[in-house]
Amino acid sequence: MDASLNNAAALPGFAPDGSLLAPTPIVELDGVSCDNELYVKRDDLIPFSFGGNKARIAQCFFADALAQGCNAIVAYGSTRSNLARVMANGAARMSMPCIVVSPAEEDGSRPRSFNAELCSRLGAQVRPCQKGAVAQAVEAALDELRERGFRPYYIYGNRFGKGNEATPVQAYVHASREVADWERASGASFDYVFLATGTGMTQAGLLCGSVLGGSACKVVGVSVARSAEAATEHIEGYCRAYLASRGVDVPADLHSRIHVSDEFLHGGYGRADAAEQQTIRHAFAHAGMPLDETYVGKGFDGMLRYLHDQGICEKRILFLHTGGTPLFFDALDGSEGAVRA
Repeated sequence: MDASLNNAAALPGFAPDGSLLAPTPIVELDGVSCDNELYVKRDDLIPFSFGGNKARIAQCFFADALAQGCNAIVAYGSTRSNLARVMANGAARMSMPCIVVSPAEEDGSRPRSFNAELCSRLGAQVRPCQKGAVAQAVEAALDELRERGFRPYYIYGNRFGKGNEATPVQAYVHASREVADWERASGASFDYVFLATGTGMTQAGLLCGSVLGGSACKVVGVSVARSAEAATEHIEGYCRAYLASRGVDVPADLHSRIHVSDEFLHGGYGRADAAEQQTIRHAFAHAGMPLDETYVGKGFDGMLRYLHDQGICEKRILFLHTGGTPLFFDALDGSEGAVRA
């Protein structure tokens, strides 16, 4: 096996191929009135950097970077970004320089976040920029690292964020196998999988896992930022890139398999309404399960509303907890914290 992949296993809990050494637990959740049998896959319990889906995805990026002989990282993410935090943490662990290109919010603001604070404390150089100047900021970061004698790796491919779509998808192809293993062991199968969907990488991985494994389970993403149309376009692009990289024919019905709800945006990225905040309070008080307002809380609350609005009942439902624990504490730190009584 390539020695660089062995180095990539330095992220605790991961095997050299990017899979988890021990699958995250799937636990039944009671006390939630949704007229369904509800389970949660706790990817927030992955044992590195507060876990979450971005820990899986970061592992795939690091394995790819090391396989290419790269020794510096250029990451991307807003102040709330879980991926930026985990990439900064992985780079620190591997003694790699890391630059995080960090765009402002749509309104030009840069909200305070524990994720951003952790990036800085881990030694990453955070480069703020406006939304329209991301490509230039990425190119400047890559040029700077090259001038310093490094071989940099930009997680999204070229300066325009294209060309590396297949790599992160592998993370949740692995995770879909964990779900399939649980189903075989338990003798029960899921009718739906719900998750908060942002970039679309995680949902694409679950969908590609379904394609490869022949699962009929419906995967529903609750959008945290994009319109359903835009999110679907991104997810389909990730799926096509991954399947092509594996020499797998794209199913004719791929587009119709992509389900995204944008009905629970609550005004946009990072915004939560009173009902979502109440759901977050209930999940923590009754299950000890942290949900953040930006991603997982929106996804979980959106799932409950979706099931109610669609009249879905007596089904076996899996919710993928994609992490974001530092963001849970962002709400506590504010004057109107979501988990305040």
